[in-house]
Amino acid sequence: MEPPRALAPRIAARLKVMARLDVSERRLPEATLRAAGFSAEEASSVSVLYEAEGCDRCHGGYRGRTGIFQVMPFDEAMQGLVLEGGGSHQVVARAAELGIIDLRHAGLNKALAGITALAEVDRVMRS
Repeated sequence: MEPPRALAPRIAARLKVMARLDVSERRLPEATLRAAGFSAEEASSVSVLYEAEGCDRCHGGYRGRTGIFQVMPFDEAMQGLVLEGGGSHQVVARAAELGIIDLRHAGLNKALAGITALAEVDRVMRS
C-alpha cells in the first residue's frame, strides 16, 4: 500500500508562449535570484527566464493557469511527527531529509521551464 500524501497547491498564471519575453540577455543579478529562493549554485547557473509581454489578444502575456504543488509522502517518521504534534519546522526538516522539493522550488522550476514568470511565482508565494 502506498503511503498517504499531503498536498499544498498554489495556482499561478501560465505564460502565453507567443507573448513571453526572454530576459536571459539582461541577466538578473545573483542577489535578486537568491532573494527569489535560488541557492548560490542555482543562481549562478540560471540561463533562461521569461517575463510576461502582453499583446492586444492576451491578458498581459498570460494565458490560463498552472498549478504549483508540493507533494509530500508520509513515511513512518513523518507520520510519527504528525501524530506526536510536531511543529511545522520539524516537518519541513524531515521533508528536506527526504529530498522533497518545497513549494517555492516547485514554482522556481516552473519559471526555469518557461511555464510561468519569476514575478508570478513571487506573487503566488506571498498569498
